[in-house]
Amino acid sequence: MPRNIYLAMLLVLVAAVFWVGCSSNSSSSKSANADDDTVPVDDDVAPDDDASPDDDDASPDDDASPDDDASPDDDDDASPLDVFVPIPHGSFVMGSPTTEPGRRPDETQHTVTITRDFEIGAIETTQAKFLGAVGFNPSWYPGWIGQDLKLPVETVSWYDALAFANRLSTLNNYDPCFTLTNIVCVDGSPGDSTAYCRNDNGIASATVALNAATIYDCAGYRLPTEAEWEYAARAGSTTALYNGDLTETPCTPVDPNLTKIAWYCGNAGDTMHEPGGKAPNAWGLYDMLGNAAEWTWDWYQSDYGGDATDPAGAATGYFKVVRGAAIRFDGGSRTRSAARAVDTPDYRKQYIGFRVVRTLSASEAAAAEFPPAPAPAPAPIRPPKTSRAKDYPSKLPFVFTRPAVGTPLTPEQISELTATVTGFWKTSNYLHWQLWTAHGMGTGNGYPDYGLHYDDLNLTKSTDENGALLTFAHNGTDDNLTIPTSKVFNNVMAYYLLTGDATIAPLVTKLAKGYVELMRDMLWTDQDPENSIFSRAPFPEDNDFVEEGRRGHVDYSGVRHVQDDWNALLVENKYNPDYGDMWVRSERSQDDVPHILRTVPMLMRVAQDGADPDVRATVATALQYLQSFARDIVDSGYYIRAKDAEGNQQVPVDSNNMVNDMSSFMNYANLIPNAECDPKLASALIGYGSVLDLNCGGGIGWVYETVATASHYYNYEIVRYFHLAALYNALMANENTAAYNLLQGLAERADYMMHTDPNRNTVGSWWNDAAEFLVASAATGLPLTSEEAQLILTQYTNAANWYATWTYWDPWDPSVPDGPVPETPGNGAPAGSVTGWENMLFFLEYCYSPLLNPATAPLVDCDIVRDPSLWGTTGK
Repeated sequence: MPRNIYLAMLLVLVAAVFWVGCSSNSSSSKSANADDDTVPVDDDVAPDDDASPDDDDASPDDDASPDDDASPDDDDDASPLDVFVPIPHGSFVMGSPTTEPGRRPDETQHTVTITRDFEIGAIETTQAKFLGAVGFNPSWYPGWIGQDLKLPVETVSWYDALAFANRLSTLNNYDPCFTLTNIVCVDGSPGDSTAYCRNDNGIASATVALNAATIYDCAGYRLPTEAEWEYAARAGSTTALYNGDLTETPCTPVDPNLTKIAWYCGNAGDTMHEPGGKAPNAWGLYDMLGNAAEWTWDWYQSDYGGDATDPAGAATGYFKVVRGAAIRFDGGSRTRSAARAVDTPDYRKQYIGFRVVRTLSASEAAAAEFPPAPAPAPAPIRPPKTSRAKDYPSKLPFVFTRPAVGTPLTPEQISELTATVTGFWKTSNYLHWQLWTAHGMGTGNGYPDYGLHYDDLNLTKSTDENGALLTFAHNGTDDNLTIPTSKVFNNVMAYYLLTGDATIAPLVTKLAKGYVELMRDMLWTDQDPENSIFSRAPFPEDNDFVEEGRRGHVDYSGVRHVQDDWNALLVENKYNPDYGDMWVRSERSQDDVPHILRTVPMLMRVAQDGADPDVRATVATALQYLQSFARDIVDSGYYIRAKDAEGNQQVPVDSNNMVNDMSSFMNYANLIPNAECDPKLASALIGYGSVLDLNCGGGIGWVYETVATASHYYNYEIVRYFHLAALYNALMANENTAAYNLLQGLAERADYMMHTDPNRNTVGSWWNDAAEFLVASAATGLPLTSEEAQLILTQYTNAANWYATWTYWDPWDPSVPDGPVPETPGNGAPAGSVTGWENMLFFLEYCYSPLLNPATAPLVDCDIVRDPSLWGTTGK
């Protein structure tokens, strides 16, 4: 079918979705109470006292209408399973074995003894229960359709859960477990312990006092401790799930055991479900995994601290423990009995609810009918342990050719191109300029050092008795700093491997540490377990640095302020374990990600083959962080997680629960086959070393790409480099069938770019961008045509000649006067006239690459490229 017909179909579908969204009810328009009671608090949540006409009305029983009960009692709207199950005391092994798929380091196994019998809700607290007890319904689901009181309550803070527990205790004639004072409601108004902010969208903060010696000793309803929660969830099981092992840790493929017991991102359809739709555990508890995630009582501490009796977590902390995972953004690795998550107690999101417990008195325990003891757990059937392959390809693993097009470069043209580009590198001292100007935190400042290529800044030179000083004054948020940084980093690593030049090793480690910092700056406290989230840019304390005798001062004062944009947040992180009080740009977008993912194969090579063990170790650490970032994307269902201003992990969504397109590879998946398949595949290959259940074919989603690139030219680079990232990582993972198909698609993409795309003669930078992309493609196995080699010759010769005239390659030199200094050489270039400065090293990756196709048209003399002593010459 022609692409213009696909486009017309897409526009019709988008218009239909928009109309539905505009005409439907949002969460803000929900009724405060679906019941027709005349008072805001329905006391029917207590054991049924409706022997007489409905006790919370002056009129007769209101169950006839609109209440849907068949029986008189209107408190069973939530579910017939809305009961409490008595749980016997006992001991169990908390945490997970080191062999469990998806395990994280904070799950150390230890023996826990629970000495008190307790009862726990068989299902998660429903909207009906919460509404009846507290008097309002904060829930988002089922979203645009309206409210459904049978669904679990969500969008509740930890404080709201305590308020519910207190109300439930009072209604059942138990002493409340908690005293809440200094209550502040979500709208900022003061609250009290009677209304619990029911008219102000819930509780944002409060001072909480426990009305008992320990949490286990209080008489009323409460949140479970983390230990009670896992003890109840396991119900005697010792495997990852309470019905067996877990074999599929992402969202898809769907895990055969998990799908039987849990609504999670693999099967939930992004919506909450009525409790009881999945199989319970051996003690009759439903949805302990999946559906809504659940608040617990404990402050989070990463180290459990060994064997314990009746543990209740740390005395204080920053995050509260959330257990069980949810229906969206949580794959199998997060939906295990031992998996732990954290959020600040004021946090509320559409995916977090709770269930309550109550310690049974001695007399209640004596009379209780405890569920039968679970059957002995079967021996775990674990999948074979896999390790990332180290047999990285030494050549392209298959034959791939293209029809000849164009006139081959002559030997003289090849020599001239090689001499021109390498001569520019040599005379400008280009690689060392990268070392001098990459910055972030210098050594000797008391913090971990790192460097990145920031670009929203002003440079000023000054001279004092100690010589020249360059001040890097930041004035912007640097949202896309990892585009130039990644392109440079890839080729710097290629140079290091190609030449063995030890003088450039500091730049390799400096940039590697920069990638580590881009993830560690997203840690709120040293007790933050969410260490796989990538920031856009870090802004730590002002600092000084020295590189090869050149002094720099970094001034971040111009960017230390709150900034909430449609696509990102600039927030203060007061508790970072590495840098203390710093600022960070959160909510990473797709823009940089293809370039970030494309560095992974080179990181693999350096971590294995680098000459210096310190370089290898530093690069290996960066590789581990990037692999965890990619795995996090997969485990979130192909969404890019971020953190809010308080450090709560989240996928950015709007008021209609729609994910910002910049943070998603899924927004068009239901409309367009293969939309954004390449970024999913690249993430799966890096995170899991496997294609999983993805089949991207040739890596081109024509309908999606036509719309995306028509909306903004910038999207060309995104889709092109995701294609390269998928191909490169498929080759490194020895997924050769997928790689061959992607290479076929890459050839089709190159042909379309050169001959067919209607934008090729209307966009000023088209041919510069095409030349850069073709060199990168050749390094990934694409055999260039002679026509493409001629284009590269023209564009790179022009660029090298332009950049050779720039006079600021060493702004510390005495020939450069004090005052403002241009930030980069591209600042003075006519728009679209030359390829970007960050692309000028691409021949290094080209000449290093073991994947260079023997069928490619001749381009440069790699013998000269790999020998810096010959740069600028013809080698004769």
